[in-house]
Amino acid sequence: GHWNMFKNDWLHRDVSLGNVMILETPELREHVLDFDDPLIGLTTQAECEGMVIDGDHAIRWWCRIRECPISGHRSGTLPYLSLRLCQLWGDNNLVSLPHTALDDLESFLWVLL
Repeated sequence: GHWNMFKNDWLHRDVSLGNVMILETPELREHVLDFDDPLIGLTTQAECEGMVIDGDHAIRWWCRIRECPISGHRSGTLPYLSLRLCQLWGDNNLVSLPHTALDDLESFLWVLL
């Protein structure tokens, strides 16, 4: 789900335990084949076992669509934020607070832990 959002120019910005839903029974879904290099042959799994929900803090990926502004407010659930964002928030440094896909991926790591 995160990959699909990112490829469509969106960042979730609030990956947390309450926003990752695990399905009781996996559902068959279409493979995602576009991993920027079709020669590698990477695909996603055919069965969807979960999904990311609650995208009310999602923004357009600022680096890929330059005319869209960076969000100027904080977002995310504190226990699942990336360490980088926590440090920036602690310094009250909102100017250099671009939320990235790597921050979302680190949030998934905290959800797993």
